[in-house]
Amino acid sequence: MRDTSTVKPRRSRRQTTRMVWGTTMSLPVLVPFLVFGIVPLFWLVAVSVTDYDGFLRMNVIGFDNYVELAKDTRWWRAVSNTLIIGVCAVLIQLPLGFGLAVILNATSKKIATSFRTLFFLPYIIPALITGVLFGFLVGPTRLGIINDILLNLGWVDSPITFLGTRFGALTVIVIATVWMDLGFTLLLLHAGLQSIPEELYEAAELDGASRWHTLRHITLPLLRPMINVVLLLSMVSVMRSFDLVKSLTNGGPAGSSDVMFTHIYDLFFSQAVYSRIGYASAVSVIASLIIALAIGVMFIFIGRGGRKAQK
Repeated sequence: MRDTSTVKPRRSRRQTTRMVWGTTMSLPVLVPFLVFGIVPLFWLVAVSVTDYDGFLRMNVIGFDNYVELAKDTRWWRAVSNTLIIGVCAVLIQLPLGFGLAVILNATSKKIATSFRTLFFLPYIIPALITGVLFGFLVGPTRLGIINDILLNLGWVDSPITFLGTRFGALTVIVIATVWMDLGFTLLLLHAGLQSIPEELYEAAELDGASRWHTLRHITLPLLRPMINVVLLLSMVSVMRSFDLVKSLTNGGPAGSSDVMFTHIYDLFFSQAVYSRIGYASAVSVIASLIIALAIGVMFIFIGRGGRKAQK
């Protein structure tokens, strides 16, 4: 007798039609992704092993660009700046957004809606404009609003150069990042709080649970998926940051506040190194790998947190 257990069932005409139509409907998204995403990525990897000057010269030089990159202190400083800004911004905006979300969750719907809109406005302002605004705030002369206030109050004798050191520049960038992204964090966490059933809090209150126990055993576990989303989106956003840093510090002073993508921009478009397209491509490949690694670490962290919560 013929063994029918290994015979694959034939697709019906309806299943085949659905598969064809599904593939056809996905082409408007798939084709641009291939043309503008996958193909340039392969081109970038191919160029990264050459000495391409952007015009005619393109000689294969192997991994020389990557060897040089490993010794490029300015690039690794840009990587460290990116990580510092990302970690500091998340550590500030997540607790602050959670606290504001808890406060708004305890107020009336009309007040909560008004304040959510107010906090969300900086998020919809382009990062380039945010950088210009903060540049006016911390300007090193009397034209800087903060310096003008301090001088008029007599608290300082001369204007403070907030962006004159690496520490000062990174601090201002972190504050600007938090100001810009706080509204989005608040919106997500407030939506997560509103999705928690009130019956759980009422039951906990009847059992005599304190606010701390309610927060620890009800609010945080049920809000964990939304917190994970906020962590992931915030880190990805900061890792890809460019406009804010470019308009606020332009990598200064002397490149000490460069992040990964401002450094890559300078490599591609600065006249001094315009002939180093091959090297710039190698830097871009490594930047992509760093972002992928950071996202992978975040997923591992989120997965372990979820398993601990289930236990």
